[in-house]
Amino acid sequence: MKVSEFRKHLSMLTTSDKSVVAIISKCLSIERKINIDLDDVVVDEDRTYQALLKVQTELNDKSIHGVYQNALRKYYFFINGFHFPSIKTYEQKKERSHQ
Repeated sequence: MKVSEFRKHLSMLTTSDKSVVAIISKCLSIERKINIDLDDVVVDEDRTYQALLKVQTELNDKSIHGVYQNALRKYYFFINGFHFPSIKTYEQKKERSHQ
């Protein structure tokens, strides 16, 4: 994970240093607890989707506003410049592409 660059990015978006530290901490926890490298994950929509599902189940982060999911989504935005869709929207899009 590109911690220092991500920290700068977050600092421009939020006024709270505490929030920046919390988001980075959550991202590092995701990497450690489910054994993934976020830089490898967020460059691919399917890998991001799978990581979000793992975060939901393995980190018990099932609410729509789960802190781990939000941290992962913020990192996705930092790397890609656009937001990852909701899980439901992504699943519908994927379903349409297989028809």
